[in-house]
Amino acid sequence: VKLDMKKALNVKVCYVATVQEFYVQLEDSNVLMKYDMLYYELERLMPHSPSLSQLKIGHCCGVQIEHEWFRGQIIALNGRAGAKVLLIDFGIVEEYPAKSIRLLTKQFTVEPAFAYRCCLKGFEHGDVSENIITQFDIFCNDGKGNRRVFKMLIDSFDNEQYIVELDDESVRPAANVNKILLKNSRPLAETITLENAKK
Repeated sequence: VKLDMKKALNVKVCYVATVQEFYVQLEDSNVLMKYDMLYYELERLMPHSPSLSQLKIGHCCGVQIEHEWFRGQIIALNGRAGAKVLLIDFGIVEEYPAKSIRLLTKQFTVEPAFAYRCCLKGFEHGDVSENIITQFDIFCNDGKGNRRVFKMLIDSFDNEQYIVELDDESVRPAANVNKILLKNSRPLAETITLENAKK
C-alpha cells in the first residue's frame, strides 16, 4: 500500500538503521485499530500454529520473541539453526532460531505491512556518521519512554523507500529534523561559510 504523497502524515519512527534507512508507522486511529486487532489475533492463534517444515527465503512467517508474536518474512537462511527475518510491521531484521519461527496462516497475510521504509531528504547520498544516526535516534524519543510523533512530508519515492522530511510540532516554532541534522553533519568551517553567506 502506497502512502499519500500529497499530504502531511502523522508518524512514529519505529526503527532506525541509519538516517538513510528507517521505518515509520502511521499514527492514524483506523490504522491503529487494524494493528491492535491483528496482533490480538496473532497472540491468540499463533501458539497453535505448526512449525515450518522447511524454511525458505521469501516465506511469510510468525516469529515468537520472548512471549509475543510478530509477522515476518524470511530474508536469509542460517543452516538448520534458523533464519534472518524481517519483522514487516517494524522494519527490524534479526536472526531467530527455527523453534521461534512458525507458519503464518493466510488470514495474517491479507493486511499489508504497518511499517514504511524511509530516508531523510538531504541524506540520500554519501556516508553518514554514527553521531548523526545517534542524534536522529534520540530525536525519535520523547524523553518519556515513548516514540515522538512527527509530521511527515513525502518528497519522492525512490529505490523502494520514501524520501521524507520530519517536523517536530511539539515545540514552538516547529523543528525540522532534516535541517537540524544536516547542519550538525557539516564541518564547522562549512557551517560558518554558509551562515556568513546568508547574512
